[in-house]
Parts: sequence; C-alpha cells; structure tokens
Amino acid sequence: GDLVAFLDSDDIWHPRYLEVQTSVCEKIPQAVAYFTGHVNFTGDGGYEWESDPCEKDTEVQVMSPVHFLSRYNKAPGEFTPSRVCVPRRVLAALGNEPFKWRMAEDVYFFNLVAPAGPVVFLPKPMVAYRIREGSHSYDRLKMPQAEVQAFEFLAERYTAFTDTGLQRVFRQSFAAKRRFYAKVLLGVGQTGSARDQLRRSLENSSPLSVAKSLRLLLLSYLPKALQPVWPSANREWKSPQAS
Repeated sequence: GDLVAFLDSDDIWHPRYLEVQTSVCEKIPQAVAYFTGHVNFTGDGGYEWESDPCEKDTEVQVMSPVHFLSRYNKAPGEFTPSRVCVPRRVLAALGNEPFKWRMAEDVYFFNLVAPAGPVVFLPKPMVAYRIREGSHSYDRLKMPQAEVQAFEFLAERYTAFTDTGLQRVFRQSFAAKRRFYAKVLLGVGQTGSARDQLRRSLENSSPLSVAKSLRLLLLSYLPKALQPVWPSANREWKSPQAS
C-alpha cells in the first residue's frame, strides 16, 4: 500500500481509524506523517469507546518540520507509533533502518522523519493507548539512556542540514534529553555519569540551555540534604485521560 500504519501489540485502534487516516492523507498528500489524538487506559482487556469521535468536526493541524521537531521533543507522549501513518515513499527515502534501536525506536524515527516535510495532527481520540507497568517506557533509567544514544547517532545528520532552525531545535532538544537523563542518574546515585551528561549538554546549547545545565551541575555538588528530589527510576503515570 501507499500508506503504512503502525500498531503496538497492546494498543487499540478505533474501528474507523484507518478510514479517517486515509481521508486526511487524501486531503493533505504532501505530509510525511499523519497523527491522531488518543485516550489512555489501563488493564489487560479491551477498550469500550463511549462515543464516536468522528461525529464532531475537528480542525486538522499542519506543522512545519521545525514546529513538529520542537513539539515532539517537548511532549513525545502526544505522538506514538500506534497513532501515526507514514507514506511508503517517505519510509523508502529514509533508508533500510528507519527503526534502528530496540528502545527509543520511536524517538529515533520521528527525529529522523521530521526534516522530510510537514506533519499532520488530527486531535480526535482515534487510538486507545494502554498504560502498563513493566513496559519499556516505564523504565526511567534505560529509556532516557536510549534516547540520548539515538540523538548521538542523529547528530551528524542534523549537522549537515542547511536549515538553521532545525539545527537549533535539535541541539536544544538534545541538551534537554541529556539533562533529564542526568537527573535520573542523580536519583539512583550515579553522580559521576550524571555530571558527564550535564557537561556534554553544554555543547552547542543556547544561553538559556547552558544556564539550566550549569544550575543542575552546581546542584549535584551540594550536600545530599540540600539537593532537590531527583526523579525516580520508574515513571509515575497519571490517571488515564484523553489527549
């Protein structure tokens, strides 16, 4: 087919998901990815749709590469593989390994595809996203490490782009990934590794980003009693809600 849809084994599409995605693709064929909204739920069973999200008209959002890159890296929970369709031509242009990592493969893929063109987001809850303990995204130590590794691999590609906006957003997002990973490392007592991440986050950062990294670096040298409460190694999920 010309449109490739992804679905994680524990998530659920609305019965009209593919119909809606195909319709949006036909209206905006120049996009490189098509996302819908979602609803979170827990448990091992199915999901009962309370209403048909297609009954209400919803405005489609078209994001430029820079806008999507910034929005995705600030709130990646809005954009997961189970709620995206990608044209086959886009996948073919990305090469043989668009999903390179065992963990953080979505982070790698969406940062890889972002420069290719506009991205569409339809804020209708067309996918039920299952939250469960023990998933890869639940591990707050391994996941940020994998995300940093994905960014390290993508850094050379972004350096070659002529679009300074893309380069700037990528560098800022990379620094933010390192800072979060450093916070988790501090939370589990790996202070040396955390400081290394913070020092490396200073490379090619904006003045505000540099200030954030330096602040965290200074905090890491304070006595334990004076340091903030760092994130735990396991993600604390909020109550399920529509997004």
